[in-house]
Amino acid sequence: MPALNYSNATEINTNSRPPTNCDYLAESPADHNKIGSGIYHWNLSKDAKTAIVACKAAVQDFPNDPKLIFQLGRAHHFDGQLTVAERFYEKSAGLGYPLANVNLSLMYSYGKGVTADYEKAITLVQSAAESGFPLAQFALGQAYFHNKQNINRDTLGVEWYSKSAKNGNPLAQVEIGLMYLNGKIFPKDPEMAANWLLKAANQNDPVAQTHLGHMHVTGNGVAHSNIDAMRWFRKAALQEYALAEHWIGNMYRDGNGVTVNPIVAVDWYVKAAENDHPESQHNVGIAYGYGYGRPYNLEKASNWLKRAADNGNADSVRILLEINNKENGQE
Repeated sequence: MPALNYSNATEINTNSRPPTNCDYLAESPADHNKIGSGIYHWNLSKDAKTAIVACKAAVQDFPNDPKLIFQLGRAHHFDGQLTVAERFYEKSAGLGYPLANVNLSLMYSYGKGVTADYEKAITLVQSAAESGFPLAQFALGQAYFHNKQNINRDTLGVEWYSKSAKNGNPLAQVEIGLMYLNGKIFPKDPEMAANWLLKAANQNDPVAQTHLGHMHVTGNGVAHSNIDAMRWFRKAALQEYALAEHWIGNMYRDGNGVTVNPIVAVDWYVKAAENDHPESQHNVGIAYGYGYGRPYNLEKASNWLKRAADNGNADSVRILLEINNKENGQE
C-alpha cells in the first residue's frame, strides 16, 4: 500500500467524466472536487445498499476511476461491510486517491474492520500530513491519539490536530473546540472553544453548529441567545444531523425562544429518532405513552421505547414498565 503523496492530494480531479448516481449517493463531504455538497455518513447509512448498486454500475462504466472506487468502498463501509470497504479503499489508494488513504488510516486507528495497526495508520498519511494536506493531518492526529502505547500520544495528537485546524479542516476544528469546551488536554476555556467551533460551523459542519447552538442555550462561552441557538440548530438539522433535530424538539418542548408546542416538539423528536438518536426515541415513546403531542398509543410507545433501550437508553426500560402498569390499572 503506497503512502499518500501530497502532490496527488490536491491535484486529482476525476470530474472530467460525467456525474453519476454514485456521486450523488456516496460522495464524501470532504472531497474538494465534489459535484454536490457530499453525503454525510449518517445519511449514507440509511440507503447504503442503493448507493452500492449505483457505484457498482459506475465502476463498471469507469473501471479505473479512483473516486468512484473510493465511493463504492464508502458505501460498503456505511452498510457495515468493512472488509469489502477496505478492499475498495486499497484499490482507490493504489490509484492515488487521497481520501482512500485517509479512510484506511482511520480504520487502522480505530481497529474497525481491520486489526488496529497504528504504525500503518501513520504511514498511510504521514507524508501528505507533513506536506500540509489538512485531512491527512487530522487522520495522523487520530492515529497518535488512539495509540495508547505511545507516551507522547496526546502531544503528537494535539500537534497534528492543531495543524489541520489551522489549515481549515472543520473536523479538526471541532475536535480542538471540544477539547477546550470539556477541559480535555487543554484547560477548560469555553470562549476559545466557541472560536474554534465557529470556524467549523461557518464551513457548514453540523456537529460544530449543534454544539454552538447548545452553547447559546446555556450562555457558555457565548451570549445566551435562544434565537442564535435555533439558527444554528436549524442549519445542522437541514443536514439531518440527529442531535440538532433533538435539540429543536427540546426548544419547542420547553418554549426556549419559541412558543411551547408539543406537536411540533414531537415532530422533531421523530426526525431525530428515525435517525437513530436514542434520547429522541425515548421521548417519542413517552409522547405516545402519555399522550403528549401525539394520541395515546401503547403499541407505538412500546416500539419506540424498545428501540431506545436497544440503543442504550436505560430510562426507557423503566418508563416502559410504568406504561404497562398504567395500562393494567396498576400504580
